[in-house]
Amino acid sequence: MKKIIVLLLAAFLLTLIVIPAAASDLTMLSDGADLLSKSEWGSLNEKLEKISDKLDFDFVVATVDSIGEEDVEVVSEAFYFDSGYGRGEERNGVILFIAMEERKWDIFVPHGFSEDALNSDARNHLADEFTGYLSDGEYFEAFMTFAEEAEAIVSDAENGEYYKEPFDFKGPAIIGAVISLITSGVSTSSMKSKMKSVRAQTAAANYVVPGSLVVTDSSERFLYTTVTRTPKPTESSSRSSGGGSGGGSHTSGSF
Repeated sequence: MKKIIVLLLAAFLLTLIVIPAAASDLTMLSDGADLLSKSEWGSLNEKLEKISDKLDFDFVVATVDSIGEEDVEVVSEAFYFDSGYGRGEERNGVILFIAMEERKWDIFVPHGFSEDALNSDARNHLADEFTGYLSDGEYFEAFMTFAEEAEAIVSDAENGEYYKEPFDFKGPAIIGAVISLITSGVSTSSMKSKMKSVRAQTAAANYVVPGSLVVTDSSERFLYTTVTRTPKPTESSSRSSGGGSGGGSHTSGSF
């Protein structure tokens, strides 16, 4: 009996050793498409691991060769959860997922704090920052930019400051319009001042040369014009944003 107890205790202790070892094998960077050099992989993974531990929030970058006919958002979300990413009960974190053959990308965040911190405005901002690098084939720069920008946004959110898209104040356009109005007003005033001697005639007969107009018949008709306006088509975008299949929210696109 004592021997059985010792064996069971040994087995239990073995699980305590194996489980942390398995968890430690989970890196924040999975470059299945082999886009990065060995040194780039090391630098980026170190960055992702450091900020993930610092903020207790998983920052993940994953690349694959192809997803076939699958939806990039479905694969991205499944990759995040099935791989065991996410901190705490809400599985807090974010993943940038890249499918190279299809040239598609997706940013996924699970429900909860992650979705609040990296809201649609924040995810669009991230995309604006890294997609140019992706299109140019500068993958390390794209992924490092994603990591740095996401870190700043999540750090602010943990301090209660959630990202909002900055107001697009078109100062130069407004100033130009004001200047045009002022210039137009000055010109009109100048023209009016030169025409003070001119007075409008209230009777139409004053503008008619005697004997030049003969009216043989008169009637009144209501004339009207029908104006049809068709909305101008907007330029389509390859980027989409919205809720996932139940686990969180996505912003995805192509490059």
